[in-house]
Amino acid sequence: MQKKYSFTLFLLLGATGSFGQVRFGIQGSGQIASFKLIAPSDLPALATFETNFFKPIVGFRAGIMADIRLKDKWALRPQLLYAARGSKFDFSHLSTVTGVDLNDFNSTLDYHYLEIPVLVTYSLKIGVGQVVAGTGPYVAYLLSASESTIKSRNKVQANLANGDRLDYGLTASAGYELPGGLTLSAYYLLGLANMSTGVETPNTISGSVNAYNRTFGLTVGYFFGAGN
Repeated sequence: MQKKYSFTLFLLLGATGSFGQVRFGIQGSGQIASFKLIAPSDLPALATFETNFFKPIVGFRAGIMADIRLKDKWALRPQLLYAARGSKFDFSHLSTVTGVDLNDFNSTLDYHYLEIPVLVTYSLKIGVGQVVAGTGPYVAYLLSASESTIKSRNKVQANLANGDRLDYGLTASAGYELPGGLTLSAYYLLGLANMSTGVETPNTISGSVNAYNRTFGLTVGYFFGAGN
């Protein structure tokens, strides 16, 4: 898998020599991540049951990006990012059980990915800067996963030896870029890979329910060099 990512990066960086104007930059994002749960047709209520206990988690992502001018207002924007996503188990809304503190069972699942989105963007000059919107695929590799109880903070690392760590899907973003290179944007990530198997922790997503990443975030970025 690492060889595949290295080859992908080589192609992305090598492609910059084939186009005219190329800029490089950095970015950081705050994001809200969750899972879309889909149950098999013979157990339609299972996803609803589990959704009652899964809550979004606040995470982040950060890394580097490039803007490769293609033609007129079109550009290719590949990114190499470290992304923290996951979910929370929240049982506190259940009815009180005598002698049991339900908060003891609340926990957080932390997933850490190496993420590569590649967007095709279109820019339109408005005011002093330009509106930039884009969409495209992404691929991500699960670097690590862990679960920690919210009350005690005890952390258990997940066993990923037998799991499929690859995540992939579609992403879209829209934002505003100033002439000096500062960018502000919002994005949405639609995962298409089932992430419910292969992550072994005390509280895992049921293997009979498919789980897909859903993420919304806000990004601040800055481009260096040509075009600023």
